[in-house]
Amino acid sequence: MLLLGCLGLVSLLFSNCALRPLPRPITIPLPGFPSAQPQPQPLPGQPLPQPNPYPQPKPYPQPGQPTQPVTSVPSTPTPNPIQASVRFLSLQPQLVSASGKAIRGSTSPVAPPKINGMVKASYPSRVAYRDVEVQFQPAQAFANTAVRWQFSAYGGSLRGKLPNGVPTFSTPPGAAVPFNRLDARGRTTVRVSLPPKGLNRGRVVVSSAVNPQVSNALDFVVPSVVVIDPGHGGHVNLAGSSANNSQTPQGVLEKDLTLEYGKELSGAVTRLFEGNGLPVRVAMTRDRDVNVTGRNRAEVARDVGADAFVTIHFNGFDGTKRGTLEVQRSTAKGNVNFHEDTGLATRMITAAVNALRIFDSQAYKREPVAFATSVSNDSYQGNTASDHPVRHAYLELEFIDNPQVAHLLTGSTRHRVRATVAQSMAQAIFEDIASHRG
Repeated sequence: MLLLGCLGLVSLLFSNCALRPLPRPITIPLPGFPSAQPQPQPLPGQPLPQPNPYPQPKPYPQPGQPTQPVTSVPSTPTPNPIQASVRFLSLQPQLVSASGKAIRGSTSPVAPPKINGMVKASYPSRVAYRDVEVQFQPAQAFANTAVRWQFSAYGGSLRGKLPNGVPTFSTPPGAAVPFNRLDARGRTTVRVSLPPKGLNRGRVVVSSAVNPQVSNALDFVVPSVVVIDPGHGGHVNLAGSSANNSQTPQGVLEKDLTLEYGKELSGAVTRLFEGNGLPVRVAMTRDRDVNVTGRNRAEVARDVGADAFVTIHFNGFDGTKRGTLEVQRSTAKGNVNFHEDTGLATRMITAAVNALRIFDSQAYKREPVAFATSVSNDSYQGNTASDHPVRHAYLELEFIDNPQVAHLLTGSTRHRVRATVAQSMAQAIFEDIASHRG
């Protein structure tokens, strides 16, 4: 079967992983309050409800503390049992959807096994972060005391590194107290920072320094960012981007096809990620009939912190040629992450050709063409030899001046063809982000 199911992809990424069961609430004697008897603990190996279809992680290192609010149960019944707990009050900033709209409720923390999204800071920052406000109760028992923060990476490690001098935990700008100390209300706020690689995930545990059994946990994941670049556009040639190049025998312009396929791919990527509970942001270099310089297209990928940057074109020659190919910028022309770029492109071309073959058995992959386009310039994309987060695939999907191809892409089955190709390429993007270890 050509298209892997979403669940199959996710299980491929996160196979052989399982969350360690979280302990049930236990007794916490507080200074000045009656002692209490422990509550029953879960049987060894007793599972927690698992998220579906989100993939199951490998076990986190056991933080050794309960992650649910802890209640002290007096040894003899009393009218007012004392509760010792820590709860997460809010997350900042608010998240935005793949289309750039604010997500309602995204400032309210969700407990494991659900996950909380992070925010990629704007270029030139190379950080994904979220500010977390917590409160320990009763306030009089924890006021002005210290707290501890721990981080456990999903699967044991994160991809990428934080910039020098950026810690995982820090005090957010404008905070009234340090992140590792509570104020008189038993509250504090911490900034959690992770390397900004899409699908990086980890668990944050906060506990009281005076009573470590009072603790709680949240899971976080870095959103994937995909930038789709429909080639050409408008009516005026600009630096690194002509208004249009090829067209079908019936006069359908390349610039219109690239925009149609770009929009279809944007929707397919959004549905695939969000359908599996994974945050994603999809940006387009153009969403209407306008032209954009090659440099400005690359800078869109740089500015939004793209994991994958996909340029879509169609070819034309003498009306007889066929095939899907990659346009490559070589290392000799300054490509600092050639193998990562070609890895993404190879996945996507294979996916596109396999999808086209459902409708036309003559679809095939051609050899790549070397050409140093301005949109593939790594300095415009924000890549350097030591830090190159943006992976770029420049695709020529087919020769639309070929009558057989023109009928395939613009005839009665065009909607099915476009949707199938887009879904297949979206899965290739997912696989690339999930497997990338840079």
